[in-house]
Amino acid sequence: MLSNLIRWGDRLFTEPAVLAYSLPAPTVAGLYMVMTFDPAWTPLPYRPIYAGKTSDFSDRVGYGHEKYSEWLRSAGYGSTLYISFHAIASDYERSWAEQQLFDQYHPPCNRNNPSVGLSTRYERGPVPSADWGALGRYRMGLRVGETGW
Repeated sequence: MLSNLIRWGDRLFTEPAVLAYSLPAPTVAGLYMVMTFDPAWTPLPYRPIYAGKTSDFSDRVGYGHEKYSEWLRSAGYGSTLYISFHAIASDYERSWAEQQLFDQYHPPCNRNNPSVGLSTRYERGPVPSADWGALGRYRMGLRVGETGW
């Protein structure tokens, strides 16, 4: 049911779940967004505070994350943390999509992340031959069937 999903950028993520109750996390690769409740955010009242990528959500998401205390500080102590997932198998596509989230939402807990600000790596870097096709067309802003040449 699409009403249970949340959109971050051009991707649909799972419905926000309270971080404490969302574990165990799925054992797949993809993106995750850590959020806090904020009624000023529309259309849904969740403000992103951290965007991340992983090859296995169950290894990366939870109290043991190196930014967990920063998430609490950013949300406001006593506030509830929420998390959403979006599955992506390709490491290249995860990196590229994560950078899009950084660029669009500027999550405060990603500011000291060494990969933030490296968008030229994903915008202008060589694309491995396996990633052409729909992803390559998408990166160039083209619809299916358009070549851009």
